[in-house]
Amino acid sequence: MSPSQLLGFHHIYPLLQICAKTKDLKLGRCIHSLLAELALDFDGFWIDHLIHFYSSCGCLSESHQIFTKVCSPSVYTWNAIISAYINNGSFDIALSMYHNMENDDSIQPDKITFLLALKITNATISSSVCNDPWIVHTKMVKFGLSLDLVIGNALLHSYAKRKKLKDARKMFDSLPIRDIVSWTSMISCYIMYGYEESSLDMYDDMEKESILPTRATFLCVLKACSNIENLEKGRLVYDEIVRYGFDIEITIGNTLVDMFAKCGRLKEAWNIFEKLDDQKLVSWAVMISGYAMHGKGFFALEIFEKLQHLKSQPTKNTMLCILKACLRACANESLIKEGRWIHDLIIKYDMNSDVTIGSALVDMYSKCGRLYEAYALFIELSSHDVVSWGSIISGYAQHGQGLFALQLHETMHNEGFKSNGVI
Repeated sequence: MSPSQLLGFHHIYPLLQICAKTKDLKLGRCIHSLLAELALDFDGFWIDHLIHFYSSCGCLSESHQIFTKVCSPSVYTWNAIISAYINNGSFDIALSMYHNMENDDSIQPDKITFLLALKITNATISSSVCNDPWIVHTKMVKFGLSLDLVIGNALLHSYAKRKKLKDARKMFDSLPIRDIVSWTSMISCYIMYGYEESSLDMYDDMEKESILPTRATFLCVLKACSNIENLEKGRLVYDEIVRYGFDIEITIGNTLVDMFAKCGRLKEAWNIFEKLDDQKLVSWAVMISGYAMHGKGFFALEIFEKLQHLKSQPTKNTMLCILKACLRACANESLIKEGRWIHDLIIKYDMNSDVTIGSALVDMYSKCGRLYEAYALFIELSSHDVVSWGSIISGYAQHGQGLFALQLHETMHNEGFKSNGVI
């Protein structure tokens, strides 16, 4: 065993790993100094791990400085510096380093190199420095790595992100062995681009091959059932979730509540909601939205009132979701009092400047026939969209103010908005 191996694995190496994990820059630099004293700071093994350590601490300049001192970097050293830039979000520099490595004829890229290349590809979809996954794919074929399961799954994911559904499916079909990651990625890919039926067919095919689903698989399949309101399939999937013991998991539970609520089975949604050990705010938001969506405004507000007694402070996004659902529930004359209560809460939570909330308020007051209040809120909105225009115009039209509705419609067109089929 060489001195670097002896010192590394028994003493220094685990300590340097801890420094990288805890971002202990001071201790890590002491270790670097010790390596220099032992004349090990130019050892390939230590160079790679020092690059990783400094990049973990956000010190990319020091990582790069170490890299530049290497006369003939190995593929492991190239991977270390490329990974350093990727992990710190410098994808353009990472891509440049990848191309520099490609220009070095003495280096043969390995599996890790191509996985890093795909990470760059996925992260730079809208960037001028982006790279096509097909280019990476052809290079993998050249080096005989394209049929590797991990690389195949990464390629599948990359094609999916670039909306290349056919290429993703070809990649999936070409894999000699497919694991649950392959199947879940392909199922997710179909859902991402609106092919829910195909995703459910793929799930059935997966089951025929006796592949055990994971939490991520169930979340995808439930989302597909929810999107197309396939209650029958959703119930079958629910039975499987119970069989595999995932029903007590909070994210699965929330998704089940959402699926049953969107399918109009509010009682079933509520039963699952009540069984959740840890009812998160998102769980409450899903239930409130479900009742509001299906015209059960009173029940939606009743649940919201229960939520008010909880001590947890909702996040802005969760609160926006809940308030929009409540406003939808209040959009009739009989619930105007509750609607004003929600409006007061919006002001209390300092969310009245949010355009989507503002538009929902305009819609609520318009449908309740409170046109003066609706118009005042509409004027105060920081910006208008076709939704807010539609709410105010429809409100006036539905309450016998057709002439003013037409005037508003003309103003909307003058501001560059086009009718969307509803207005």
